[in-house]
Amino acid sequence: MININTTVSTPYIENIKQENRLNDFIKKFIFKSNKMIRNDNNNIIGENYIMEKSEYQKSFIELYDVDQDKMVRLSKSIEFVISSDEDGFYYSNEEYNVYVYGKTQNDAENNLLCELKFQYHSYVFENDCDLDTNAQKLKYKLLSLFEQNAKN
Repeated sequence: MININTTVSTPYIENIKQENRLNDFIKKFIFKSNKMIRNDNNNIIGENYIMEKSEYQKSFIELYDVDQDKMVRLSKSIEFVISSDEDGFYYSNEEYNVYVYGKTQNDAENNLLCELKFQYHSYVFENDCDLDTNAQKLKYKLLSLFEQNAKN
Protein backbone atom coordinates (compact mmCIF):
# COMPACT_ATOMS: atom_id res chain seq x y z
CA MET A 1 0.00 0.00 0.00
CA ILE A 2 1.13 3.50 -0.79
CA ASN A 3 1.01 6.19 1.86
CA ILE A 4 -0.69 9.31 0.43
CA ASN A 5 -0.38 11.41 3.60
CA THR A 6 3.10 12.67 2.91
CA THR A 7 3.79 16.24 3.88
CA VAL A 8 4.89 18.53 1.14
CA SER A 9 6.71 21.69 2.13
CA THR A 10 5.97 24.83 0.14
CA PRO A 11 8.99 27.11 0.46
CA TYR A 12 9.00 27.60 -3.30
CA ILE A 13 5.53 29.12 -3.27
CA GLU A 14 6.40 31.30 -0.29
CA ASN A 15 9.50 32.59 -2.10
CA ILE A 16 7.42 33.56 -5.13
CA LYS A 17 4.97 35.47 -2.93
CA GLN A 18 7.79 37.39 -1.23
CA GLU A 19 9.42 38.10 -4.58
CA ASN A 20 6.14 39.51 -5.93
CA ARG A 21 5.78 41.78 -2.91
CA LEU A 22 9.32 43.07 -3.45
CA ASN A 23 8.66 43.66 -7.16
CA ASP A 24 5.46 45.56 -6.32
CA PHE A 25 7.37 47.71 -3.83
CA ILE A 26 10.15 48.43 -6.34
CA LYS A 27 7.61 49.40 -9.05
CA LYS A 28 5.84 51.80 -6.67
CA PHE A 29 9.16 53.28 -5.52
CA ILE A 30 10.39 53.85 -9.09
CA PHE A 31 7.04 55.36 -10.08
CA LYS A 32 7.15 57.82 -7.18
CA SER A 33 10.82 58.67 -7.87
CA ASN A 34 10.15 59.36 -11.55
CA LYS A 35 7.21 61.51 -10.60
CA MET A 36 9.35 63.63 -8.24
CA ILE A 37 12.34 64.02 -10.57
CA ARG A 38 10.37 64.83 -13.70
CA ASN A 39 12.28 67.31 -15.82
CA ASP A 40 10.29 69.56 -18.20
CA ASN A 41 12.41 72.03 -20.16
CA ASN A 42 14.98 72.44 -17.38
CA ASN A 43 12.18 72.67 -14.81
CA ILE A 44 12.34 70.41 -11.81
CA ILE A 45 8.61 69.91 -11.93
CA GLY A 46 5.81 70.21 -14.43
CA GLU A 47 4.13 73.56 -14.99
CA ASN A 48 1.07 72.96 -12.82
CA TYR A 49 2.34 70.14 -10.67
CA ILE A 50 2.14 70.48 -6.89
CA MET A 51 5.41 69.33 -5.41
CA GLU A 52 5.60 66.30 -3.18
CA LYS A 53 8.63 67.73 -1.39
CA SER A 54 8.30 70.95 0.54
CA GLU A 55 11.10 72.80 -1.30
CA TYR A 56 13.43 72.56 -4.28
CA GLN A 57 16.41 74.66 -5.29
CA LYS A 58 17.17 75.85 -8.78
CA SER A 59 20.04 77.98 -10.10
CA PHE A 60 19.73 80.58 -12.82
CA ILE A 61 22.46 82.20 -14.91
CA GLU A 62 19.92 83.68 -17.35
CA LEU A 63 16.52 85.19 -16.64
CA TYR A 64 13.76 86.16 -19.05
CA ASP A 65 13.08 89.88 -19.46
CA VAL A 66 9.34 90.13 -20.10
CA ASP A 67 9.52 93.82 -21.07
CA GLN A 68 12.15 93.32 -23.79
CA ASP A 69 11.21 89.72 -24.71
CA LYS A 70 14.76 88.41 -24.38
CA MET A 71 17.00 86.46 -22.03
CA VAL A 72 19.35 88.44 -19.79
CA ARG A 73 22.61 86.79 -18.77
CA LEU A 74 23.71 87.42 -15.20
CA SER A 75 27.37 87.73 -14.28
CA LYS A 76 26.99 84.85 -11.81
CA SER A 77 24.50 82.14 -11.07
CA ILE A 78 21.94 82.72 -8.33
CA GLU A 79 19.95 80.06 -6.57
CA PHE A 80 16.28 80.22 -5.65
CA VAL A 81 14.28 78.11 -3.23
CA ILE A 82 11.06 76.94 -4.89
CA SER A 83 7.96 75.90 -3.03
CA SER A 84 4.36 75.46 -4.12
CA ASP A 85 0.87 74.87 -2.89
CA GLU A 86 -2.53 74.69 -4.53
CA ASP A 87 -2.38 78.43 -5.30
CA GLY A 88 0.88 78.43 -7.26
CA PHE A 89 4.67 78.63 -7.07
CA TYR A 90 6.88 80.71 -4.80
CA TYR A 91 10.53 81.56 -5.55
CA SER A 92 12.74 83.14 -2.93
CA ASN A 93 16.33 84.22 -2.48
CA GLU A 94 17.12 85.87 0.85
CA GLU A 95 20.57 87.02 -0.27
CA TYR A 96 19.05 89.31 -2.95
CA ASN A 97 15.80 89.97 -1.06
CA VAL A 98 13.72 88.44 -3.86
CA TYR A 99 10.33 86.81 -3.24
CA VAL A 100 8.04 86.15 -6.22
CA TYR A 101 4.84 84.25 -6.93
CA GLY A 102 3.23 82.82 -10.04
CA LYS A 103 0.17 80.71 -10.72
CA THR A 104 2.45 78.49 -12.81
CA GLN A 105 6.17 77.84 -12.52
CA ASN A 106 6.74 79.71 -15.78
CA ASP A 107 4.85 82.76 -14.46
CA ALA A 108 6.95 82.81 -11.30
CA GLU A 109 10.21 82.53 -13.28
CA ASN A 110 9.13 85.39 -15.53
CA ASN A 111 8.72 87.57 -12.42
CA LEU A 112 12.26 86.90 -11.14
CA LEU A 113 14.06 89.46 -13.31
CA CYS A 114 11.37 92.09 -12.68
CA GLU A 115 11.88 91.71 -8.94
CA LEU A 116 15.68 91.81 -9.27
CA LYS A 117 15.36 95.00 -11.34
CA PHE A 118 13.12 96.47 -8.65
CA GLN A 119 15.72 95.68 -5.98
CA TYR A 120 18.44 97.10 -8.23
CA HIS A 121 16.65 100.43 -8.67
CA SER A 122 15.74 100.57 -4.99
CA TYR A 123 19.34 100.30 -3.77
CA VAL A 124 21.90 101.00 -6.50
CA PHE A 125 21.02 104.66 -7.02
CA GLU A 126 21.09 105.48 -3.30
CA ASN A 127 24.14 107.03 -1.62
CA ASP A 128 26.01 104.66 0.64
CA CYS A 129 25.64 107.06 3.57
CA ASP A 130 21.84 106.77 3.26
CA LEU A 131 21.94 102.95 3.47
CA ASP A 132 22.57 100.73 6.46
CA THR A 133 25.27 98.05 6.31
CA ASN A 134 22.98 95.29 5.02
CA ALA A 135 21.50 97.54 2.35
CA GLN A 136 25.01 98.52 1.21
CA LYS A 137 25.97 94.83 0.92
CA LEU A 138 22.84 94.17 -1.13
CA LYS A 139 23.61 97.18 -3.33
CA TYR A 140 27.06 95.86 -4.24
CA LYS A 141 25.80 92.31 -4.76
CA LEU A 142 23.20 93.64 -7.19
CA LEU A 143 25.82 95.76 -8.97
CA SER A 144 28.06 92.73 -9.42
CA LEU A 145 25.13 90.60 -10.59
CA PHE A 146 24.31 92.99 -13.44
CA GLU A 147 27.89 94.19 -14.02
CA GLN A 148 28.23 92.33 -17.32
CA ASN A 149 24.97 93.80 -18.69
CA ALA A 150 25.90 97.36 -17.74
CA LYS A 151 28.96 97.14 -20.03
CA ASN A 152 26.88 95.98 -23.02
